[in-house]
Amino acid sequence: MTQNIRKFPWPFKILGACLVFLVFLVGAEMLLNLLGTEFYYKNQFFPINRDINFPEIYEKDPHLFWRFRHDFDTKSTLYSELSYHINSIGLRGSDVTPEKTGYRVLALGNSCTFGWGIEDDLTLTKQLEKILARDTDRKNIEVINGGIPGYSSYQGNLLFANELISLKPDMVLIMYAWNDHWPAGRDISDSQQQPPSTSVLKLQNTLSRLKLYQLVRKVILSTTERQKRIPIDDLTHERRVPRKEFIDNLAAIIQLARDNGASPVLLVPPIASFDPVSLKKWHQLIFLHGLYETDIRRTSERLAVPLVDLQVKFDMHNDLFDEPSSDPIHFNEKGHRLAAESIAETVLPLVIEP
Repeated sequence: MTQNIRKFPWPFKILGACLVFLVFLVGAEMLLNLLGTEFYYKNQFFPINRDINFPEIYEKDPHLFWRFRHDFDTKSTLYSELSYHINSIGLRGSDVTPEKTGYRVLALGNSCTFGWGIEDDLTLTKQLEKILARDTDRKNIEVINGGIPGYSSYQGNLLFANELISLKPDMVLIMYAWNDHWPAGRDISDSQQQPPSTSVLKLQNTLSRLKLYQLVRKVILSTTERQKRIPIDDLTHERRVPRKEFIDNLAAIIQLARDNGASPVLLVPPIASFDPVSLKKWHQLIFLHGLYETDIRRTSERLAVPLVDLQVKFDMHNDLFDEPSSDPIHFNEKGHRLAAESIAETVLPLVIEP
């Protein structure tokens, strides 16, 4: 007697295979999350790829290239030894109400304004807020930290014009330069970058938080992408924001602030002082950064904008950077305190005036 073997139609076979594959994917995702694995992939050309480094922290944006995800606390120890709270509008600090209740200061900038490696209460924005509240009669003084790590003046101008101007600041602090004079990704300046379509970016943002997707992407990119290490002070490559565009971006932020009744204030971002050995190592970076510092000072004069020259202030001290030979950019707690005090000296008369 022959036993009849039931044969399933091919659509059922395909469905069964898909279900098995789906179970495998879900299981693999759960296992990777349980293990807590971080698939860090360093990509030097981050103007359009920053979320490859930290997809749980950043998401892609069709205009700003990348931005913080909203309303979370950073957890990755690869990202930073500190945990930072990112609020509901994608900025560091507590939530900001759409309608202001007092005098509002908005600080635009990069990781120096953000306060990289600095506890929240010790950042220049928090310390400035305390000084202004102490030394003026104004009620409900608020300083909003609008610094985003890695941002250039190109991104800052767009962020301010498209989003943060709606916060109706009374004063806008502007401190850019560091990321502006970095070598441009693939020699394409920020203003000439062409990100993928919005629909593609949305799909990537959805998938990028999955551990399995991160693993597959890292494997593919590690085998197909040719990394080209370019020193940050290399002078032979295109800048992320060339000097003319840098000046234009500063002027655009200043004009928009004034058009909306806010007082603009320019800040010169300091570079650390160096010992003779480090001075030789960083001489090109000092030269390059000095060009952009000069552009800030000249823009201040040309457009009659108050200037806080933190370089001059910082040059009077030698303990404002913890490791200047390896990081001459991010100043320490003492540096943030001095920055807040220096800003207050300049802006207090503007805040006191009715």
